[in-house]
Amino acid sequence: MIKKGSRRSHNKGGEIDVTPVMNLFVVLIPFLLFSAVFAKIAVINISLPGTGEEQEIIKNNKMNSNVQVSVGVSVERLIVSVSGEVNYQNEILLDNEPEPLLKLHKMLVQVKEAFPQKRDILVIPDKKVKYEMIVNVLDTARLLLPDDPEIVSLDDQGNKVKLQSLFPDVIMGSI
Repeated sequence: MIKKGSRRSHNKGGEIDVTPVMNLFVVLIPFLLFSAVFAKIAVINISLPGTGEEQEIIKNNKMNSNVQVSVGVSVERLIVSVSGEVNYQNEILLDNEPEPLLKLHKMLVQVKEAFPQKRDILVIPDKKVKYEMIVNVLDTARLLLPDDPEIVSLDDQGNKVKLQSLFPDVIMGSI
């Protein structure tokens, strides 16, 4: 019995056409390069409780170390608390205030004027608070505005220094 040959052609010398793959890369590479330029990542340096960095902040904060400044953030209100030498607590209702972050900033400036050596602040957001609100509170706690009063502190050598930020060491509480 004679075997018939397979109907398939066994082309052993065939070539693979890579032109479509090359065209894909020609279009894809410039697209990725141009889109990478527009992607910007912002970083906010904060400390989490219980880390070694928090202990370093506490060591560096020798004066007014018995004063704790904190901002509680919930969906309905912001609560500014100062405890230690003095006890102070004030609420800002987010619904009733036209500019709650500006009022928070003014309160924090008053606290900083009372305790100019204080560098750290504890921000304690509620679990239901939106990320945008947390970032806004962090920025408000760190930044001094150009129209804020001049706040003077003492550096390590005892020289007077104009402060560039309110509370540069932000510690995040239970997230």
